[in-house]
Amino acid sequence: MDTNLLSRLMLTLLIGFSASLDVAGQEGKAETTTRPRVMGIPRTDRVSTTPAIPTTPALGLNWIKEFEPSSSEKKLLMVDVESEARFAKFLAQPDTGIIRLLPFESGRVVSAAEPEGYKRPGFAYFAATYSFSRRKHGYGLSGWHRAPFMGMAELKLTDDTLNTGFMEDSVGVMIRLGNVPLELVTLQTEGVRQLAAMLPPADQATPMMLPESSRRGMDVNGFKFVSTLPSTLNTTYALRSTLNRRADVLVCFRIVQRAPDGGITILWKKLKTYPKPSWQRKPHAFTRHD
Repeated sequence: MDTNLLSRLMLTLLIGFSASLDVAGQEGKAETTTRPRVMGIPRTDRVSTTPAIPTTPALGLNWIKEFEPSSSEKKLLMVDVESEARFAKFLAQPDTGIIRLLPFESGRVVSAAEPEGYKRPGFAYFAATYSFSRRKHGYGLSGWHRAPFMGMAELKLTDDTLNTGFMEDSVGVMIRLGNVPLELVTLQTEGVRQLAAMLPPADQATPMMLPESSRRGMDVNGFKFVSTLPSTLNTTYALRSTLNRRADVLVCFRIVQRAPDGGITILWKKLKTYPKPSWQRKPHAFTRHD
């Protein structure tokens, strides 16, 4: 690809990534918060009845109730005690966590012999997605919304592939750092500092244009910036997820275990939380990108 064309593409599609990599070196350290317990799925208060539709005129609104896993489903997503003990020192740090994801299998046919949890509508997607900003599985919506894909999930496991940027009105980019301990990854790590230097879109054009280009991948300084990557055991990744009016986070994570059921255990830490972005949306201009 022509160098000038690549530069323009990166400027537009990688959200303002600067050709001067020194910008990333000036980023401050990530803000930290007290980390809650990492085991299990948090309880959430639910509205038992559907409230009246908002009085403000709006087209295409649907009442969406956040998926509530059963006790048996929660067990399927529990991280084993051995793994929590193994990474106890790391998990004692703020803004860290350990989670388990089950693959959302494309072309899946449900069998009567499978665990009850897999049969419930909604569980497969819930178990395959996670929001680092909310520290919860699922797309994270409850209330009147245009569509569930306006949620806050930032990572999804489909078959054996990791996905980001799949929520509508969002931009997500990942890189693979290789067999690097999470303890060594900082905002100054090569590849991570490029992600840290990105700026939110100024308007709807960037998130509308990015998905196809990011699936193909864009090579910069030896790193491929993409929205999908293979899930590989003992591999560390960095992810920047920007969701319009919802969240903007930079995290690194490592796949530390793969189970026979296809599930993976992910150890992660948040490197930086940015102010919530806000760019102008065009009504009815969204396309879902899985």
